[in-house]
This record gives sequence, C-alpha cells and structure tokens, in this order.
Amino acid sequence: MIKLVNGKPVEMSVAELAEYNAWVATVDAQALLDTLARIKRAAGEVIDAVYPTYKQLNLLRDGPAEKVEAMRVFINGVRKKSNDMEIHVVTLTPEALRTYVPTFE
Repeated sequence: MIKLVNGKPVEMSVAELAEYNAWVATVDAQALLDTLARIKRAAGEVIDAVYPTYKQLNLLRDGPAEKVEAMRVFINGVRKKSNDMEIHVVTLTPEALRTYVPTFE
C-alpha cells in the first residue's frame, strides 16, 4: 500500500499496514467526525467571544499594530490548542469520543 509522506508517495511496510488496519477497525468514524466538529465549533466560539468578526475586520483595517498582534497571538493560540485536541482525540476509544468535551481554558 502507498501512503503520502510530506506529499510524496511512500510504500507502507506490512507491519505499518497491519497497524493502520487495526486502528481503522477500532475507529467509530462518525464519532470521530462529530468530535472534530465539536472541537472546531468550540474554538470558533472562543475566538468570536473575544474577537467577533466585525472586531477582527476593524482591527485589521485600522487597528494599531500592537492590538493586531495581540489578536493574532490569541487566535493562533486557540488554533494550536484546537489542533492539539484533534491529534489527541484520534487516540480515544469510541466511547470516550462520544463524550469528549473540548475546553479552552
């Protein structure tokens, strides 16, 4: 089997393929997709609570550089936390996926 690594095709070893197939067999795809959607939604809500779209646009258009930078740092921090959660949830059991609650504290 071929997989992509850094955008380039690489052949998977038999051991990698067995590990991949074992993981796929244990994943509840809908629970995973639902959990990923909850993470994205929660991240968006956190960002919108502090920097609603109109505020983001106003800062980008006319805001002082230090406020634009503060907004950028905040949004990137939320996005990083969201990405970290996404990496984490693929390791959860189907039961844990269904009850996972993303928190951005």
